[in-house]
Amino acid sequence: MTTITAIRRTGCGTPFRQPGALNLHVAVPCPLKVRLQAALGAFIDDYNRRHSQPIYCPSILDGEPHGIDELMQRSQHIDELPEIWVSIGLHTAFSQPFKQRFLDSGLYQGVTHPDALRQLPAELRRAAERHNLGFLAFGFWQLVCDLSLCPQGPYPRQWADLLDPAFHQQIAMHGCDGHIGGMTLLQLIRDQHGDDAVLALAHNLAAVRHFSQLIKGLGSADPRRVAFNLMPGAAANQIPSHKPAALIELQEGPLLSPLLLFIKADLPVAQREAVLEFLWGDAFRSVLQAGDFHFVDQMDWQRRYSFPDWDRLAASDYNAQSEALGARFIAALPPGAMTV
Repeated sequence: MTTITAIRRTGCGTPFRQPGALNLHVAVPCPLKVRLQAALGAFIDDYNRRHSQPIYCPSILDGEPHGIDELMQRSQHIDELPEIWVSIGLHTAFSQPFKQRFLDSGLYQGVTHPDALRQLPAELRRAAERHNLGFLAFGFWQLVCDLSLCPQGPYPRQWADLLDPAFHQQIAMHGCDGHIGGMTLLQLIRDQHGDDAVLALAHNLAAVRHFSQLIKGLGSADPRRVAFNLMPGAAANQIPSHKPAALIELQEGPLLSPLLLFIKADLPVAQREAVLEFLWGDAFRSVLQAGDFHFVDQMDWQRRYSFPDWDRLAASDYNAQSEALGARFIAALPPGAMTV
């Protein structure tokens, strides 16, 4: 008797994976999707001309297919998942039971380039080994100042200054599709200063808007623009040169945004080799640099960087943590601040 398995599809209708293919899923920040499609599409076209087993990648069909995280998290068996998975988000890698089923079990293997692993600071190397993470590259969350509103300051000097009532209604944060973009920042604030600190940050926010709106408002007549704007580096990198904007370097350093790499542990070396050459190569490096993402060997590890407690993130379900933290944060926002 033949068992018929339903084809799982993304929200855009694209098949989630293709049986018999080498399935590759790559998720990058929105500003990099077009560049990713061009570079990845060229690599896959060349690879598929020379190999009998093709690479299948929904990322070059839909950019980043909607619903991919949900499909990953609902998977019950490793055969339902892509052979190679690159992810910008922590929602799936640190969600339960996905993490227990596929990462803690070792069915997925976090892969960091051997040279890069040696270059990582001890804290990140320990996180990679303890939690089975593969670090491919790093981006940052940045604090962008609208110089037309506060040319003389005062400016925040550390992340904790964002909680100071002196900056009430002077801060905006990137958000998309009704979600808080800076969830990692909320977790960092909570880890360092307690649960009430998240409420203090919410009270200081004037708006949660898409980064494109934050950038458009810089130096404009937009009545909703504010002095300080929290956004991913991939977005900050797109600010036109004529805008009166500057990055503020905080004492603890930028907030890291890791790009993670996982490969099925049983995938033969011969099948992973060419994809790894691409992911570790100059073409993908160029894509990432356009969005202020950098390979490990490009990072200045003498600088300080910020990130929430890795062990705390891994100890419980990331999505449950984020939902509870986000709901508390949103409830504390001033009326009308949440516009995404």
